[in-house]
Amino acid sequence: MNYLNILPPIFDPKTVSDDVIVEVIKNYRNQQLLASDWTQLPDIETDKVDVAAWRGYRQQLRDMLDQSTDPKLIVFPTPPV
Repeated sequence: MNYLNILPPIFDPKTVSDDVIVEVIKNYRNQQLLASDWTQLPDIETDKVDVAAWRGYRQQLRDMLDQSTDPKLIVFPTPPV
């Protein structure tokens, strides 16, 4: 998955600026972090949730923008199942 999967339809992928792409990626990342906060709660049932895998995924989300100075080359991490 990359920025094209989350770019709102009001933006033309051929002409959208890198600054807009970075903002879209940050918004997506923040939504994914919020949506996975529950996986890190202290009372989570570890026999049902791989806490370490989710922790790794969340770190990958935080590090996404460090992958490249060109936001079009950033590859999004896949959440654990």
